[in-house]
Amino acid sequence: MKFFVIGDIHGRKKALVKILKKAKFDYEKDYLFILGDIADGGSNTRGVVDELLKIKNKIFILGNHDEFFLKHMLRGKIEPLWINQGGANTINSYGGNITPSERVTGIPLIKGVENVNIPDDHIQFFKEALLYFEFENILFVHAGINPSKPLREQDIKTLLWDRNIIKKAEKQDIQGFKKVFIGHTSTQHIEREHVNMRCRDCGFETSKEFKKENDLKNEGLCEQCGSNNIHQSFGCTKPIMIGNLVCLDTGAGWDGRLTIMNVFDNKEFYQSELLEPAIK
Repeated sequence: MKFFVIGDIHGRKKALVKILKKAKFDYEKDYLFILGDIADGGSNTRGVVDELLKIKNKIFILGNHDEFFLKHMLRGKIEPLWINQGGANTINSYGGNITPSERVTGIPLIKGVENVNIPDDHIQFFKEALLYFEFENILFVHAGINPSKPLREQDIKTLLWDRNIIKKAEKQDIQGFKKVFIGHTSTQHIEREHVNMRCRDCGFETSKEFKKENDLKNEGLCEQCGSNNIHQSFGCTKPIMIGNLVCLDTGAGWDGRLTIMNVFDNKEFYQSELLEPAIK
């Protein structure tokens, strides 16, 4: 029996299946802590939920994108801000036909939602999501907490949206916990000075740190086959440890990777290939 924690999945069904296989995750015996934002971004939120429901032992922590989707399921709300940041792909995975605006604040094109069919067990899965979870003096939460308040007094906005915990962890450990696992804030934004490349022709991948823009010369060709048919992204796509805070959103929602980690051994983690944006 092993205990794993996974970062923001964001609708990436294929990546999810691949890294569970890489980790040799046992759907019947192992435990999975899900840090939230399983919805939006990627094109197959429905497939992600189907796969997670196969896992016997799991704890699902609600993320801000999951809350958007939950509000839609419970009240029929279609917020443009949500739809334009991955929500369209989520609704479409359940049978909808929505085209997001190119602008976050723009008006999406809703061609049809009459065929949207969200299974009851999917709705229940989101309704039963927790806001945080403690296990063996380890905290699992989507965005963060206010360390000066007890857990029971945390407000939902902090738990789902706040990013200040990262700055606090840079100064000192988050008190009261052996470890704190979070998603929400992509490691690509925490450490920006990285360039990642994946060759679409041969599959070769590289990730390098750079100091200045000049360091990026000749980064447009594959080192393996010489092809210029590459996908390139910026920012660190590996987990980042800041004191006792573990940041596990490694950019699967856009152009990074999906990561699963052993809860008790931070050096044991598995990642997907470098992903390309599902929102064009």
